[in-house]
Amino acid sequence: MIKKIFLALILLFITYNPVKAQESFSTYAKVEYKVLESGNTAVTHTITITNNSSYDYAKSYILELSNLNPENIRAYEDGNLIPINLDKSDEKYSIKLDFPSPLAGKGKSRTFLITYDDPNLADHNGEVWEVTIPKLQIKYTSYKIVLSVPASFGQEALISPEEVEKKEIQQRYIYVFDGRDLARSGISAIFGKFQVYKLKLGYYLKNNNDKKELLSLAIPPDTSTQKVYYTKITPEPAKIKVDEDGNWLAYFEILPKKSQDVEVEAFAQVFANPVKFLTPYPATLLANLKPQEYWETEDPQIKEIATFLKTPNAIYDFVTDNLTYNYDRVKPEIQRYGAKKALSATNEAICTEFTDLFIALSRSAGIPAREINGYAHSDNSNLQPLSLIADVLHSWPEYWDETQQNWIPVDPTWESTSNIDYFNKFDLKHIAFVIHGKDSKYPLPAGSYKSDNLKKDVHVEFSTLPENNKQALEIDHVIVNDINIFRKKAIIKIKNTGLSAHYNLSPKISYSDTQIVTEESAVLPPFATHETVVNIPLGLFAYKTPESITVTTDLMQKEIFLNKTFFVTQQLLAFLSILLIFLIYFGVKTKKINVKVFRNKLINILNNDKKT
Repeated sequence: MIKKIFLALILLFITYNPVKAQESFSTYAKVEYKVLESGNTAVTHTITITNNSSYDYAKSYILELSNLNPENIRAYEDGNLIPINLDKSDEKYSIKLDFPSPLAGKGKSRTFLITYDDPNLADHNGEVWEVTIPKLQIKYTSYKIVLSVPASFGQEALISPEEVEKKEIQQRYIYVFDGRDLARSGISAIFGKFQVYKLKLGYYLKNNNDKKELLSLAIPPDTSTQKVYYTKITPEPAKIKVDEDGNWLAYFEILPKKSQDVEVEAFAQVFANPVKFLTPYPATLLANLKPQEYWETEDPQIKEIATFLKTPNAIYDFVTDNLTYNYDRVKPEIQRYGAKKALSATNEAICTEFTDLFIALSRSAGIPAREINGYAHSDNSNLQPLSLIADVLHSWPEYWDETQQNWIPVDPTWESTSNIDYFNKFDLKHIAFVIHGKDSKYPLPAGSYKSDNLKKDVHVEFSTLPENNKQALEIDHVIVNDINIFRKKAIIKIKNTGLSAHYNLSPKISYSDTQIVTEESAVLPPFATHETVVNIPLGLFAYKTPESITVTTDLMQKEIFLNKTFFVTQQLLAFLSILLIFLIYFGVKTKKINVKVFRNKLINILNNDKKT
């Protein structure tokens, strides 16, 4: 009897410890995160503790939370409140609850709830909702997490790790995760079809030569995951061209020994899934297989690894598994190692090394790949590094998917640092400034065109699409004045006056019964102009001249009326000039005109004009 009393007294002081639970208890937890329309999240931990022996039982329980902001904390068992003690230190909360009565006996179980609200798990940024659930610090025997969001949040753009079950109930999306998949990280979820960022970019151009120069700079282009709307380029560029990789190059006339500040304002619409604007030319894909500086595809070690890996996924896993991000190297003007050196300095990598190694291995394996250099929005620079530090940008690779016939972006850097899958699903946080395919260094991205002032040139913030974003074209023409009096050339100019690029522009130009063969413009960026030269027959006294030229595009049609009187006047003046020249020549030949007298009279007339 005394022994039983003594044992009971010992058991009364045994407290449940999650670290010891593997031996004394079995624990199962179901943690539900219900995100409301407002963004507030109601969290419920349903925990079951089962005794594994006849001698141990749980007298109390401690739940530790990190990187959370719990409010209205409550604990229940069988519908009754359980008293709790809350201790907060730094970013950690310790919630201790004491059970009102002991439950002893092998196989005996008790189930209780801990609930709280957290206003910071879901965040509405621009056009998307982001939900971030930190990794749970407690080790359960087994557990699952249920994430529930309103269907009004939109389609999923990123769910990591992959859920084991998904369903839709009462206008809510339900995602179920196995705790075994959350051993390395928490849950990251993004909802929405697209995100919109407002860009304010500054560029500085300087002409060091003794003659006027046409200097270029690269403005953010459309890619498979973004569309750009331009509201301002000041001053307006002389022209905008698209290079082989798809970069948009704006050209400005700069006077000798002069400089020019260029201001650009735009909106970048970033898509959850790749879209298809253009299909690259075969020559472009071939160029994206060749070695370049930093992409040593012919290096024996790189060739051997590429032969073994073969696929983009295997190459991606190799890069993320073998390179380690070095935060101390993040600074302006940092040395870029390239793929070969990255293999020998695996602990010294930043985003360029992750990207260069992926590209070199992919190209060596026969997979077209290229670098994207731009801005990546980060809420946590430790998990998603190098978003923007003194205009230092982020880089990530794209590979060509032959099945989808599209460029697919991936980010091995961010997977390595955050343990979130950035291969199978991209996010809405990456904005491309330039594309490096044919050349590994050029063109330079925004933030690289610096004056001595060294001011910040890249400003990015969440936004919504501009209201007036419909496509618009402006049609104009110029008649070329040349010596041909029976045929004239007209330059038909079609300018993109809208905010976004116009694709597959194939204008139809005709006059009378004549159809002009025009060159198609695959992409016409904002502020860019498509030009077509049209030969206009005149005939004697413009009798062959058409009344008008008709220009038709998919957006508009314009009738350009020709001034026949102008052409007839030009012809008459030409004939009179020829006749005058002939009469002078004939007078000189027949000596009816004295050249010296004629010259002196002409000089006198000119001198008198100067005096008056």
